[in-house]
Amino acid sequence: MTEDITRYSELRMRPRADLAEALPLRMPYALYIETTNRCNFKCTMCPLSFPDWEQTVGGVVTMTLDQHKRIIDDLEKLGQGTKLRTLKLYAEGEPFIDPHLIDKIKASRHIADRIEITSNGSAITEQKARALLDSGLDYLRISVYSVLQDRHPEITGSRISPEHIRANIERFRKLRDEAGLSRPFLYVKTIDTCTAENEEFLRIYRPIADEAVIEPPMNWNSYENRDLISPLYSSSNVDPSQIHPWMGTSRKACAFPFYSMVIKANGDVVACCVDWNKKTKVGNVHQTQFSEIWLGDKLREFRRMQLEGRRHENESCRNCTFLTTIPDNLDHIAPSRYDAVLGAEPLRILG
Repeated sequence: MTEDITRYSELRMRPRADLAEALPLRMPYALYIETTNRCNFKCTMCPLSFPDWEQTVGGVVTMTLDQHKRIIDDLEKLGQGTKLRTLKLYAEGEPFIDPHLIDKIKASRHIADRIEITSNGSAITEQKARALLDSGLDYLRISVYSVLQDRHPEITGSRISPEHIRANIERFRKLRDEAGLSRPFLYVKTIDTCTAENEEFLRIYRPIADEAVIEPPMNWNSYENRDLISPLYSSSNVDPSQIHPWMGTSRKACAFPFYSMVIKANGDVVACCVDWNKKTKVGNVHQTQFSEIWLGDKLREFRRMQLEGRRHENESCRNCTFLTTIPDNLDHIAPSRYDAVLGAEPLRILG
């Protein structure tokens, strides 16, 4: 008998409590742990395509299993019975390149209500697909960058065919269904091409995925005004800004660093999931425990910068449009409440 699982799209539509009233949090609601920043793709819409990416991020790294377990142990002590709502075991790399991915999922099951992975689908062998079924993974998100044989290498910079990716995804779904399971939920997405390729994607993946979705493009944090959208449409004569006005509601403060964090593969902790260039770095878990970073002065002052409308002082935040897509709004918090919201007395949170 299969166990019911919420559709991934419905997770995003659930009612949200007022974040401002819940602050400061004992631990993050959501945490990204980048198991590896290695990738077999160099997609045109990803920072890995930049020639200075490796130098900027500090090298290509895969986090060891022991390092991952130490983070999980620290989270357990920090939470004191409180779990993460979501643990996302990915960031910029391809998770299935990590030989210890399955062990990392298993080591994390007790610390989060749900665990997600986002993958390009190219490295999900039959052996890995079978191992996933008993891993404790809740959501497997696959990003398909093109279903067209001639366009796929242009977008991904790889020789892997879209047929190979489809076969991997189809095999995983078959193995899961034969086992009578509903987890991991299979969510397959592509970036809106603004062409007939959208319909071809849906034709191929609707019969295979639990959900097949077309998502709008996203320009990361616009660091140094680098453009990660136009290259995606360079061969189709489409102006995506006319179709997807990704600028949402204007915000003074970004809510993301108040409830979520990202631990990069080399241990760097950054305050934003689109901060590929690490200008929001607030520590490193190989030098300082995550709990001390989460409750520390550096992150507290970064949050204060957001509340006071000074995000222009940070290179990653200055031109970022990602904050306009976040539903939580902290702009109404009065200055008289800043210290309370920021947790100016961190020991009180732990007490």
